[in-house]
Amino acid sequence: MFTLGELNRQIVIIDNNNVEGGSSFNRTSHLTYDGVGSPTPQQVSIADASYLQKWSSSALSNFEPSITVSGSNTKVIIDMQHHLLQVTSTTDEVPFRIERKINSGAWVGGDIFWLPDAVARGFSPNRLLYVDVHGASAGDTIYYRFKNDGVSLGYSANLVHQWLGVVGSATYYGFAVLTEN
Repeated sequence: MFTLGELNRQIVIIDNNNVEGGSSFNRTSHLTYDGVGSPTPQQVSIADASYLQKWSSSALSNFEPSITVSGSNTKVIIDMQHHLLQVTSTTDEVPFRIERKINSGAWVGGDIFWLPDAVARGFSPNRLLYVDVHGASAGDTIYYRFKNDGVSLGYSANLVHQWLGVVGSATYYGFAVLTEN
């Protein structure tokens, strides 16, 4: 596990990697735990139709990373890592839906990514690398959120635990790096 300072350095290293499209891009980094206080509970329950959470200024809220479009870039690369554990059934995958809104518009449901079952992967970080072709214009701000979305896809309701903050002797941070391209 990384300390907050080590994680910030890791994100800077990720941020310094070159991406397709050269150097005319914008990049933002977002953490799910700001290091202030210890979130209670450290194991946050994400029920079906609920969203990944962040801990900021001693309170939980939906994790909604954002980026402002500069120039004529038409895509955003989402590189995200979280500690998530499916607890309803350790042998079933869990679908998460990526939702997006542009500026103050409505949230729009997008693609699905699958959290692998706990038996297959054990307790390790989940990583998502996704390219969103957003349709926004220069100056628009794009927001993302991540929904536990099994029932709407015809699956049974499920419960996922998201680990945040200090858990025993370890500190868990989730993060998302958004890169314009």
